[in-house]
Amino acid sequence: MILSDGMRGRLRAAADAKADRRLAATLRARDAEAVAHLDDAALAAEIGHARAVADHLGIAGADLRARFIELGAVRLPRFWEDPDLWRMLTATPGTPDVRFGDVLGLIRVAARRAGKADGMGGA
Repeated sequence: MILSDGMRGRLRAAADAKADRRLAATLRARDAEAVAHLDDAALAAEIGHARAVADHLGIAGADLRARFIELGAVRLPRFWEDPDLWRMLTATPGTPDVRFGDVLGLIRVAARRAGKADGMGGA
């Protein structure tokens, strides 16, 4: 059986949507307070958008992708829309994973300086 590009795209979209709904349920079970302002569909949509941005940026490491999605959908929604962070995420030196690691480090430092938990396991 040979799949057309259209069929392959539809199957991929269905698999991504299912994974987004599963992650939404996991995040709701783990931290209901952080996602209380979003209904299930909105949370899955935010996860899907964050996943699409991670794909676009080329973030490949599974742990980093998961962190990008959780951070971008729940902890610091759409953080990549900050122009300075976007420049860091799309800069030419380094790999996408390394650039995102740099952004994570910057977010941690900023959170600590502000006396806030960084939302990524640090205080």
